[in-house]
Amino acid sequence: MKPSFSAILILFLACGCSVQHRALVRPASQDGLDLALKASQADYLRWRESKPNAASWTGSGIGIGVGGGCASDDADNCVSLDSIDVVGSRVADADLITNNQEAGVDEGSIVKKMGPLLLVLRQGVLHVIDTGTPGNERLGLLQSHPVVADDSKDDLYYDEILTFSGGAILLGFNYMESAAELFVFRLDAKGGLEPRGRWLLAVDDYFSGNNSGARIRGGELVLSLSFPAESLLQDNWPFAASVGADGEPIQATRVDLLAPEDLQVLDALGAAPQVHAFLRCDLDALLQQRLTCQPSAAVANADASTYIAADGIYLADYSWTAQAWRRRDFDPWRARWTQPEPGDYASRVLRLPHSRAEAPAVVATTGLPNGRFGFKETAEGLYLIGSERIAENAQRSLLQYIPFSRFRARTPSLAPAEIRASIEGEIAFLRFDDSAAWVGVQETLDEESEGDEDQPGTRQLHRLPLDGSPIQHLPLPAPVERIELLAEHVLLMGSVYRDGEQRDMRTVLVRRDTAAVGPLGHWPGMAPDLSSRSHSFNAPRLEDDTELAGLPVFAPEPPENSGLFREDLPEDLLVFRREGDALQLAARVDMQHTPSDCELDCDDWYGSARFFAFGERLFTLSGELLKELRFDRGVLNETGRVGLKPR
Repeated sequence: MKPSFSAILILFLACGCSVQHRALVRPASQDGLDLALKASQADYLRWRESKPNAASWTGSGIGIGVGGGCASDDADNCVSLDSIDVVGSRVADADLITNNQEAGVDEGSIVKKMGPLLLVLRQGVLHVIDTGTPGNERLGLLQSHPVVADDSKDDLYYDEILTFSGGAILLGFNYMESAAELFVFRLDAKGGLEPRGRWLLAVDDYFSGNNSGARIRGGELVLSLSFPAESLLQDNWPFAASVGADGEPIQATRVDLLAPEDLQVLDALGAAPQVHAFLRCDLDALLQQRLTCQPSAAVANADASTYIAADGIYLADYSWTAQAWRRRDFDPWRARWTQPEPGDYASRVLRLPHSRAEAPAVVATTGLPNGRFGFKETAEGLYLIGSERIAENAQRSLLQYIPFSRFRARTPSLAPAEIRASIEGEIAFLRFDDSAAWVGVQETLDEESEGDEDQPGTRQLHRLPLDGSPIQHLPLPAPVERIELLAEHVLLMGSVYRDGEQRDMRTVLVRRDTAAVGPLGHWPGMAPDLSSRSHSFNAPRLEDDTELAGLPVFAPEPPENSGLFREDLPEDLLVFRREGDALQLAARVDMQHTPSDCELDCDDWYGSARFFAFGERLFTLSGELLKELRFDRGVLNETGRVGLKPR
């Protein structure tokens, strides 16, 4: 017999749990967490007992692999987290060179600017390049700082850089220790970098194919962590410790990163609940070799989406309903990998609290979440797009709105988010701007023209105004695969395949104000790298309002006898200039150089090619070569280059 909510509530209170409302429980102890998870998974556990051949484990099978809590018997020797109160931004506008997706939030990347310095992370080496000062510009390698010892280069990978006034942070993962690492530097009086501490974080790998593990927001470093909830039941709680000169963690510096009372346990958890934790760490404390972080965390169902905005942190997931559990043929494991039946699931979004004193809030939504690009926080509230199945091979996508008052209400409402717009079709790509959601939907084969059967992408673009005014349906002249935002336009890009090989590039500009579709651009011999990682693209605007856009393009085919493929070679960079509602090719920047052994054999998980700018200075980075360019009377001219030698 399923226990009543009042019976569960009595058990929660007996174990020191705090119940905000039926959707959330905040445990106050290890036993409370155990009880909260069992109560939340009651339907799944009952289903598993009824299926002798069902999977018998609840997590992903990948624990944290480290102990939790304080190992000392003396409480005075245990280091706890300090609270922080941070206001103001620590990243100067002049230092923002990344194609960030959220205003006020700087994302980690492989190249960053810090005052007159450029920092480039390549295969365990942090290269520091001096760009000079206004009126005295230069481009010279200042130092190359090995951040990974030779005997660790196969086990420790640093992937992301973040810079702020006074310092820089590297984020990496140590596969030998099964832990993430933070490496902190301070800018010294000579313009060099002084190490200011290295921290080991006993957490799972943060890598994502289209997201960043670290961000800077205001005066905080925000770290995104995710791991199976099962590991906490084994008392494997994440912690951090400073790393000594010998590469080993110093136990006296150990800091617990999470406690039971930091968790919000959502109800109706299924087969493999995950912990999604966000650590907001004080930047000044890091420069003083202290890790001072404020955690926010939730236990949600697998496949949850997270969104870090300038003001809030959100988590969206879905849970199986009583209708699903009653079906004799229902299998939660199989259902995860298919589009669920209507009525079999309920979706929701959680706004995580900034501190333990703040009440969290959950609002019901419609449809499955669509990753980090499917959210937009404004001054009034949160917009999101969910997708739901409406027939055997048909879906619809719903633009929804939640005012901030819903998240701040003392008495939670069961009413779902307001639906502002709906379109039929499976989402191919989407982006929000300040006034609309731009959504491309997949085409079915019978909708494509005869010559496009083997061409990927879609020719269906829709503009969904945030205010709920009529949707604009925009037919495109050719299939496209990727979307990016320019200052006044939406840029759509696609590939042209011939004989199964990617050969050419297509571009289309759409005005953001009028939704007017510009002419098709066709660029023969340009095979673009249209990966989902947004940092590979950038669109600076120069002081004279010239607007440029750049992205990587695969190298020309190598000689037949070379034994190489074009994917083995450094990528070139395409730079376009906007002319009205169309693009003109400014240059294909040749970035070819003799790759080192590591460049041929090492994996660049975050890519190795970037286009970026500050002021009137333009830069292209690919592999071990950095070039500076200037745009003069419609022509891109190279003005300098730096080789980034491997160790």
